[in-house]
Amino acid sequence: MAYGNILVTTEGSIGLVQLNRPKVLNALSSALMIELGDATEAMDRDSAIHVLSFTAAARVFSAGADIDR
Repeated sequence: MAYGNILVTTEGSIGLVQLNRPKVLNALSSALMIELGDATEAMDRDSAIHVLSFTAAARVFSAGADIDR
């Protein structure tokens, strides 16, 4: 599935989810949270995934809530 706010990949049995809103320091919007839920549920259903790792594409992991939305 294609996402607009996160990047999702796998490396063997590791699922990788990267927050990808660098212009707003990965602020957590409603859309990003929905995508995180969808991606983690999909990986949870995949019996080949044993580890889930979260990273971010910015100077910080997340600035917190996106109060502009």
